[in-house]
Amino acid sequence: MKNESSRAMLAGFAGIAATLLVGSGEFLMHFSSTGYVNENPYAYLLGVSRSRVIVGHFLIAISGPLYFLGYWHVYQALKPARGILPLIFFFAGTYGFGTALVWIGSRALIVLIAQAQAEAIGPDAGLLAGIVADYEFLYENVLQIIRITTLIASGLFVFLVLRRETRYPRWMALANPFLTLALVFVSYVAVPAIGVFLLPTAMNVAHFVFFSSSLVALSRRS
Repeated sequence: MKNESSRAMLAGFAGIAATLLVGSGEFLMHFSSTGYVNENPYAYLLGVSRSRVIVGHFLIAISGPLYFLGYWHVYQALKPARGILPLIFFFAGTYGFGTALVWIGSRALIVLIAQAQAEAIGPDAGLLAGIVADYEFLYENVLQIIRITTLIASGLFVFLVLRRETRYPRWMALANPFLTLALVFVSYVAVPAIGVFLLPTAMNVAHFVFFSSSLVALSRRS
């Protein structure tokens, strides 16, 4: 039992590592000091240097799968609730990040394509505009999956922590990822000086809070 608990805690630290490394990679590729609202949906990517793209891409590619361990860590703490709901939570979380890795693995290319489009003239500009439009259809729709699965996983998490027997105290319900994600978007509107740094890596911020709070809660109970 002690070994199983130790493995679960190590998985939690792996999840935190994922949030920090993927978050750093996404920040490098997405951050724009001028904001993210523009008629051109990829205008904020035009000032990103090639070195930021390369470092960010490989940080994400190497560390992204660690997110699955983070969700396994939380699943272990929900298992005392029994039934199928903890397993559905685990499936929703890992399925969502599986599709998210498809999306985020494409970001380096869209940065480079958007920058090439901004500099292109004549027929090349039209060709690249078509590629950007295809990218937006193919990949931005995939992004919606993790938003939906995060909502599902968060709802199940709150229900289990508040209504069933788990290893978590009741306050952990407030650490659910969807709530933190919503607060990040609110911060961009209400306090843009802070939100501009959080928004480009919002999902990672939400899960950093989630996994860190989980480790704190479980270590206190131990």
